[in-house]
Amino acid sequence: MAVLLNISTPLSLGLPTKFQIRDAASIVKKNPTAFFHADFLVLMPPPPSSSRPIRPLFPDPSPGLEHPGRIGKTTDNGSRSNIMPPEIEPFPFLFDSSRPATMKRLVLLLLLWLPFHAYGQDQKGPTTLRGVLLEQLRTTHNDKDWFVPANIAVEGLTADQAKWTDGSGNHSVGQLANHLIFWNRQELAKFKGEQPAKFSGNNDETFNSFDSKQWNSTVKQLDEVLTEWERAVEGADEKKLEAWASTIAHIGTHNAYHVGQIIYVRKLQGSWDPNKGVK
Repeated sequence: MAVLLNISTPLSLGLPTKFQIRDAASIVKKNPTAFFHADFLVLMPPPPSSSRPIRPLFPDPSPGLEHPGRIGKTTDNGSRSNIMPPEIEPFPFLFDSSRPATMKRLVLLLLLWLPFHAYGQDQKGPTTLRGVLLEQLRTTHNDKDWFVPANIAVEGLTADQAKWTDGSGNHSVGQLANHLIFWNRQELAKFKGEQPAKFSGNNDETFNSFDSKQWNSTVKQLDEVLTEWERAVEGADEKKLEAWASTIAHIGTHNAYHVGQIIYVRKLQGSWDPNKGVK
């Protein structure tokens, strides 16, 4: 694991406790621009044991001058020898802070790495089966996360827009929403131990039974059945969740798949607002 080293104070190879080492995530949280105001080095931890001697890296161009940003030590005659400890010796291009180009590379490295490190530290997803399943259901319903959820995908459409097709065999937004309602209801009834609605086995009927005159009702029904699924999962016991986990996960995937189609149709139609999620 790499750590950050503040080299705004003189370094002592023999006294590593003088190193001002900070955790990267803490720096980002407390002051996101901290690395713009001081010189930082990225140090790799030393191996468990190292018997390699510390060797000169390159001649000192300015003997007798102290440069707190250079790694080395002061010799008996007052000059500064440029030697590096074995754990950072293989990376001289990163650690000569007196070179402007080197510092640019360091800043670039930090810019690329720090945000992702801090982001990873802060992200805490669900850790239980119930939590994971609820997250999948909610993010395809009304919780905007990695993709646009169903409620946002269907909002703001008129009945005429909901029945529009591109003439190439693609379904309309209304047909896709109708299909989602049917299959979510089917599986929800089974989950609750109820008798599902009769189904002839012809999946086309789940699309083609859409009535554009009932568009507002369709939007409401979609929201209701997805809400019912979330409540059912919240109230189910662990044994039932384990038995149904695969099915519920597939329901979430199926919902996400058709929500993506809805947005695609709306983009073809010109009725999709890219500010809602998909550019």
